[in-house]
Amino acid sequence: MLLRRTKQVNVAFVKVIQAVTLVELLASLSLMVTLLFALSSFYSDSYKNQHKLQTTLSLQQNAQQIMNFFKQHIQHIYYQGIDRENSNYFAFTYNKSSVAIKPQCLVFFYDINSDGCVGNRKKKSACFVKGKNNTSDVAKEVFGFKVDHQELHIYQDSSISKCSLIQCKQLLAQCDQGKWGKLTQYNNYKISQLSFSWLKEHKVMQVLLSLTKNNQTYSTQSYIYILNNEKII
Repeated sequence: MLLRRTKQVNVAFVKVIQAVTLVELLASLSLMVTLLFALSSFYSDSYKNQHKLQTTLSLQQNAQQIMNFFKQHIQHIYYQGIDRENSNYFAFTYNKSSVAIKPQCLVFFYDINSDGCVGNRKKKSACFVKGKNNTSDVAKEVFGFKVDHQELHIYQDSSISKCSLIQCKQLLAQCDQGKWGKLTQYNNYKISQLSFSWLKEHKVMQVLLSLTKNNQTYSTQSYIYILNNEKII
């Protein structure tokens, strides 16, 4: 009788051990699934954050390049070489100025080669003759920046060299004439904001720029000091 009782007790004990082991196994599996889900979520978030960071850095780099390009030329607004005899500046000025600012458009010219004229002066000849411009490569000294369909465009119209007085005057009067070329591509990023304004008239220009890609936007601003703040008359 004693042996039978002992056998029954042992059987019951084994069943308890088996039951406890199964519960622990299920708990372990549940913990592993939770841990794997957490790790998967962590790596997914890390990838997204890394991708966002790369996009932000790319937008920042492109915005800085655009701003540097603006500064390279805007800082020389109003510059004219000292040889101003027989110049054609009067033919291109608008409201007695060599720069025209509009909400999303800036057009101006300055004397890159320091010969006193807009474009390249011809030897022993005036820069404006018989009602027509008489210089070459005028477009190389004319700079225009505008946004069209969220892309940045720059002025590239070489035909302006042959302009009459009326046509020359229209250069700064409007931003929708002449030939313009794309400086940026919509597929790479969008120009969501571009504005030019005087922070201090004829001395400091403020430029606001925003680039957008993959629903991310990077915005920056720059204050460009005009090295020659002489207003053209």
